[in-house]
Amino acid sequence: SIRRLGSEIDQSPAGRATHSSATPSRAGISGPPCQWHSSTMAHTSAQSDPVSGILPDIQLAFSDPLAWEERWERIFATVDGQPVFSLSRAEWSVQKFATSMFMQDPNHQDAMIRCARNMRNTLCDIQAEMTGFAAPFLLGNNLQQRWMSASPAKRGEIILAGLVAACTCTPGLHMARWYCEKELRVASHRRDGRLFLNLLEEMMVQNGPNVGSPATPTYISHPVWDAIVAHQRQASNATTCEKITLQSLLADRNMLIGFVIHFALCSILDMPSLPGLHQRKYSSKPEKPKSNEIQDIIRAACGKERSEAFGKAMHQTGKRVYAQYREVHAGGKQFCQTCKRPNDTTTKYPRCRRCWDKMQREVLYCSSECQKIDWKAGHKKECGRSLRLEDLNL
Repeated sequence: SIRRLGSEIDQSPAGRATHSSATPSRAGISGPPCQWHSSTMAHTSAQSDPVSGILPDIQLAFSDPLAWEERWERIFATVDGQPVFSLSRAEWSVQKFATSMFMQDPNHQDAMIRCARNMRNTLCDIQAEMTGFAAPFLLGNNLQQRWMSASPAKRGEIILAGLVAACTCTPGLHMARWYCEKELRVASHRRDGRLFLNLLEEMMVQNGPNVGSPATPTYISHPVWDAIVAHQRQASNATTCEKITLQSLLADRNMLIGFVIHFALCSILDMPSLPGLHQRKYSSKPEKPKSNEIQDIIRAACGKERSEAFGKAMHQTGKRVYAQYREVHAGGKQFCQTCKRPNDTTTKYPRCRRCWDKMQREVLYCSSECQKIDWKAGHKKECGRSLRLEDLNL
């Protein structure tokens, strides 16, 4: 759900994924939009990272969000909005991340599929929750009227506040803004209020708000990204790892769009928003805030009482989520496959015997109820066998 987003996106590979200067060709121009290739870990890790070198420091969003936004605009103008990334570099990052998260799993591909599937399922939950939240207001035209009647400056403030809240929550979402040049330009939302409404309607579950999470998420269409996906499906030399990596990057891109749209939706309707996310402070000597501009922006968008309540909720929820995360991964504790609850210091969770005996894959449950829920949700289809790309519904 939306409230789990903070923990899920913090595990996404975009924050660790690295990039090259190779730019996919634009839609409509002959030639493949991306070269599919694999490279060794040593070669990949030794390459420079020109993209992260030109991105604004994440600390600048804390200290001066207006200057942070201005730097992003200069970057978008310089590269003309073309997403720049290398699957061979991201492949190594995703591989390293997936195996660190599933240390008991000797099968790298199996672990990567599990990681990508978790991201996909989280995105499905986001879109389902957003649909249930927005549908009543869209039916009554109350939402459209409120948003379109807001001044351009007000719309820009709200979108910028959502970007700041999301991109300072985790390096993954900060990097993912590079992939959203068309959808999340603040100036574009100032000029045209229909951009927000169109993105909201495109992300909503088409079968209505009462059907639960969809099996496959909706991805926001973009000419370059659509061309990359189409080319990969036709490429005979695209590796399994490259396919999983692209799905992870698409999930990062759409999660960032989803968070910002949900933030704007709640702001314009004067409702609380996304307490599961919190802003993280980084240890690489972050700049001290020189003003209260970020607080002023959020307060202007949400109102003083709601912005303070929002901050407190994010802080408390974030403390709980990351305390559990540290317990599980730093202390060597186990966690339930279904509810993600960590075990205590005296007991061990029972594991799925078939998965362990046949695959040495450790799938743990805190109770028989959680095991039954996960079995019905899909574990029965993969129990005791290697995961395949088909399990991602690519």
